[in-house]
Amino acid sequence: MRLTDLIDSGKLAADIGLPQIDAATDRVMICGSEAMLKDACKLLDARGFHISPRQGEQGDYVIERAFVEK
Repeated sequence: MRLTDLIDSGKLAADIGLPQIDAATDRVMICGSEAMLKDACKLLDARGFHISPRQGEQGDYVIERAFVEK
């Protein structure tokens, strides 16, 4: 099962005993393949998170693209 599926279903939070992710209290850094980044952004956006528009500007999540194939 993919990490995004575990987050979306609530299983990840339940398994580790923490509340569901919340844009009001949590910040996220995502890294992975283009497909993983797309799915994670969609999941986070749907939960009210806002991407950092550029380096040095605040947001609820950022994307690490150092390892993404071009």
